[in-house]
Amino acid sequence: MNNLTKSRHLVLIIIFLFLFSIRVVASETTSQTNTSPITQTTTTPSKITENKENKIEKNINDQNTSKRSYSLNLSSGLTTFSGNRGLAYEDKYPSLGLSFFYFFNPQMAIGLGTAYSKHYMIVDIPTKAFNQPGGPGAIEVNMFEYFLSYRYYANTDAGTLKTLNQVLKYTNPYLTSRLEYWNQTNKYIDFPNTPSDSSGSFGVAFGGGLEFPIKTDSAYIGLEGLYHFVTFKDENTKLYQPIDGSEGGGYENLSGNVISLFASLVASW
Repeated sequence: MNNLTKSRHLVLIIIFLFLFSIRVVASETTSQTNTSPITQTTTTPSKITENKENKIEKNINDQNTSKRSYSLNLSSGLTTFSGNRGLAYEDKYPSLGLSFFYFFNPQMAIGLGTAYSKHYMIVDIPTKAFNQPGGPGAIEVNMFEYFLSYRYYANTDAGTLKTLNQVLKYTNPYLTSRLEYWNQTNKYIDFPNTPSDSSGSFGVAFGGGLEFPIKTDSAYIGLEGLYHFVTFKDENTKLYQPIDGSEGGGYENLSGNVISLFASLVASW
C-alpha cells in the first residue's frame, strides 16, 4: 500500500469519526435542552431562547469542570510509517491499544499504555543477506509499543477558545507527549528455519486528540493522532540492499518514523 492510499485512509477515518461525534454531541445537547418544561403564559420568546442558551452553556461548562479521576481507553486504529520503511511495509489493520490514565485535575493527566501493530514486507529479488532467487521473500513484522503518556486538556471556556463554536468547545481537545519503548520482531515466512529477529528501541511521540462525551464524566469517544520519533535498530540495515542496484527493488535502508491514528472507547470514573 503506497503512502497516498494510507493518507486517504487516514482522512476517511478522521471524517467519519468527526461526523459521527458531532451527531452524538448534537443529540445529547438537544435532549438536555428539552428536559425542562417552558410555561408559555409567563415566558417570552426571548426568555425561552436565553434559557436554552444558558442550558447549553451550563452543559459545556460541566465538560470543562470534569470530575473524573481515572479513565480506561480501549483503542483501535492504524499505525503506518514515513520514509523507506513506509514504502517497504504493508500495514495490517487494525492496530490495537490499551491505556489507563490518572487525572491530577481536569486539565492534566498521566497514563501508561501499550499498543500492537502488524506489518508485512516483501522483497523478491536477491539481496546482500539473501543472495538467492526470490530474495528473502515475505517478512512478517510485529511491533509492541509500551509508553508513558502526558496529556494537557485545553480550557475551552477561557481565552481564544471561548469564541469558538459550541461543537468544538464540546470536544475536550488536548495535547499529548509520550516516552516510548518499541519491541520489533521480524519473522521470515518463506524461511521457517531462519530465526526471527527481535530488537528494542526507545522513542518519543507528540500529538493531540479530542474526546467527545457520550455521558459526561463516564463515557467518551476519543480520537488521537501522534507522530513518533523512533530510531529502530534495523534503520540502517543492509539486509535488503539489492546485490545489483541496476535491477531495482530492495531497500537501501529502513529509515522513517511512525504515524498513528487511534479511535478509543473511553470509560471514566
